[in-house]
Amino acid sequence: MKDKNLFLPVLILGIVAIPVFIILVEADFGFVSALGGGVFSGMAVSGLLFYKRWSLIDKEAADKKAAILQPKLDAIPKIETPCLVSIYRPSSLLGGMMSVFVFLHDVRIGELKNGKTFSFSTYYATNTMKLIYEADDTTIRETFSADAGGSLRYKLNYRKGILEKN
Repeated sequence: MKDKNLFLPVLILGIVAIPVFIILVEADFGFVSALGGGVFSGMAVSGLLFYKRWSLIDKEAADKKAAILQPKLDAIPKIETPCLVSIYRPSSLLGGMMSVFVFLHDVRIGELKNGKTFSFSTYYATNTMKLIYEADDTTIRETFSADAGGSLRYKLNYRKGILEKN
């Protein structure tokens, strides 16, 4: 699972590509230079179109997933006051630049950065949490019960592939 944060770089490429193409054609640098500018411009435009397509595909997939997931979530008993859940990821040089994506009931709720704590609240009595390490797609699953007004603390032990409850 990789983020598709390509919009800004592709937009910048598109903004830069069009004037470059015009300058190459107008300056009469020759056919090869103009062709290179045209290819560059074409790459920028196609990148924008692919980004738009990815966005639509992601939205459609999310809508379908929500329609399937909602009845399952409705069946889970709720608690009156939320339970606070915190996950701590110790700082590590190895793999430190990569994020750990946090899911609750198969819905991505955030990401856990190196040396940081990620916290969230849940109103569900029984919860399924999933952590996916961006670098190699290692997945850790944890099912836990939440008490009304309570709190749970976990420490991610990536090397062992487990969540340690504190």
